Amino acid sequence: MSERLLAVLNRIAVALEAQNAADLDNVLTYPHSAFANFDWSSIGASIVQSDADGVCQIKTASGRIATRRSHEKYGTDFWFSYAVGKDGDKVKYHKVVEFVPPASVEPLSRKVEQAVKAATPAAVPPLMATTVPSTAGTNTSPLMPHLLERYQTLAKELDGMGELVPADLTFGIDTTPPIAQGVLDKLSRYVAQKRDSHRPPGHSAPAGAGDGPLAAAKAWLADSGRRANADNMTAFAAELQRHMTACGCVLTTKEPNLNRKRDAFAAWILEQVPA
Repeated sequence: MSERLLAVLNRIAVALEAQNAADLDNVLTYPHSAFANFDWSSIGASIVQSDADGVCQIKTASGRIATRRSHEKYGTDFWFSYAVGKDGDKVKYHKVVEFVPPASVEPLSRKVEQAVKAATPAAVPPLMATTVPSTAGTNTSPLMPHLLERYQTLAKELDGMGELVPADLTFGIDTTPPIAQGVLDKLSRYVAQKRDSHRPPGHSAPAGAGDGPLAAAKAWLADSGRRANADNMTAFAAELQRHMTACGCVLTTKEPNLNRKRDAFAAWILEQVPA
């Protein structure tokens, strides 16, 4: 055999030994709860034999037969392994996979908990999960959580009457507040109509439900062009304040931007829809 060929074979042998050593170091670990319905094909193995306690022998991806084993000194751990040789008189085994009890988990510190909450986007309310399109994105407007909550309340009321939200009165969490408010305004009127139709004979709707300053404010807000701009700033501010005062609306946060103040007022108006 030439020296060149011998050198190549030696390099191959060294590479295979290194690969085998790396494989022997990587033991797959799973909790006890995974054993009963474990998918052996996920680790390239197949079941050879089972007993009263479950699977007791498997065939590995490399064709080796691994047997279930345990030992008192390892507590409740158990594993599947096969012999790989001897170290003197002692047989050496390679673990293929082991199953261990769940480790105790320490609670997060207050600082870590706050950091996780700050980095986690707000969840979609449960009812919205059935009405928001799967392609919906994430709207970061501070008004959207309130609008989604109001939508859920109206949809829940319809569900209680055995009615469904019309397809054209749904919106996703990527919908902007002005569009969402328009949809909610229509949905509120739809719910009010259904509420009347389901009301027993002799029971009238609450007095003034569609009259007075609230109705006037909603009509003003419904005007699609009713947004502040450089040409109407002074008049817009005066009209907005007049409607807020007439309705008794006092916002909990000061909002210097007129359009955001208008949106906050619109969100407040939606809360005043009679239940």
